[in-house]
Amino acid sequence: MSTNQAQKKERIHEIYRLLLTGTNRRSIIRYAKIKEWNVSERTIDGYIKEAMEELTTTLNIDREKKAALAQHRLDDLYNCSYTINDFKTCLAVLKESNELNGLKKDNVEHTVILSDMDLLRSKLDAALQENQDNRQKLVQALQEEP
Repeated sequence: MSTNQAQKKERIHEIYRLLLTGTNRRSIIRYAKIKEWNVSERTIDGYIKEAMEELTTTLNIDREKKAALAQHRLDDLYNCSYTINDFKTCLAVLKESNELNGLKKDNVEHTVILSDMDLLRSKLDAALQENQDNRQKLVQALQEEP
């Protein structure tokens, strides 16, 4: 018995609702048997995959809507605070807005690797610090034209 497109969509929608409640694969397969869908586990896995794709798409759209709504609320709060000269709140709103939009600066740890030239320069500086006479001679030699 083949499944038509309408039945397939309805089944995917049912699995979508089950996934929202946290139902696992084994329980979804049991559900399909109870509902007498008469399909293989592989087919049910396909339904689960499509339901998960729909769920992911919906969540991404909802996240974008919620982020936009949050930004609009922050903009409104900033404008109201600015109007009454509440600059402390303005600053707090700007910080929150920056964090929402990914503009908050993260602490970044940098690793610096000395190149051969930097290493040579540091050794030369250390040697010249020990003997000021050599330092003056070197400075004079470097200042002379070739």
